[in-house]
Amino acid sequence: MPLLLRLSETISATRGLTVSIFALDYSLAPEHPFPCQLSQAATAYTYLTTELNIPPSNIVLTGDSAGGSIALSLLTHLRQPNPGVEMVLPREEKPKALFLLSPWVSLASEKGYKEKEASDILHPASLAGCVRYLLPTPAAVADAAPYLEFATPTPSRSCNFNELLPEHVWVSAGEDEIFLHNITSFVDEARKSGVKVEYEIESGKFHDWQLFDSVQNAGVFLGKERGARDEGEMEGVERIGRAVAGVFD
Repeated sequence: MPLLLRLSETISATRGLTVSIFALDYSLAPEHPFPCQLSQAATAYTYLTTELNIPPSNIVLTGDSAGGSIALSLLTHLRQPNPGVEMVLPREEKPKALFLLSPWVSLASEKGYKEKEASDILHPASLAGCVRYLLPTPAAVADAAPYLEFATPTPSRSCNFNELLPEHVWVSAGEDEIFLHNITSFVDEARKSGVKVEYEIESGKFHDWQLFDSVQNAGVFLGKERGARDEGEMEGVERIGRAVAGVFD
């Protein structure tokens, strides 16, 4: 919650925009394997665009870690509908922008894990267990590939990144996180497809560092008046907020 509150404050202070944040509390594996999370994201997106009448051009899609994977799954579903998930409406227009914080862009590839294992908070064995929970059978792995694999070429995905991604894409990673190699591969492939991606690698930081900074500062932040801030406090979140505000220039 502190991360989301600071994000909305920064966007409002930077551009004077009225900001609403919709946070999806998606279900977890193993009780709810894929594509349950994609189905929930699709339902949420359709609710925003149809029942609340919010145009996609006013929506900034954001996700950190596994949430980044879900955001990319949703964008894929817009272009290449998953047969087991309800249709998203409208499909013709992409969201305004995509912001990814340490996204889990490849559940299959463990490239770069060993090099960063000692410096990150994530562990390869734990991640492998999560993948088995989410995709418990070989058939599930194959069916999910277009919606969960973004660091390596995926023949079963019929759309390229230029068709898939919004006009504005912003990605961040920690220099010391085990996802760094795969995140960089995703960014490189997106750029090859013609997508303009702003990519920040933060020196000396591990996985999802902006979230952990906000948790560490939660007590002080929540005790202040709205809009009050100290210099350098939750700077990572503020940078995201300023970048989000910038897409509406």
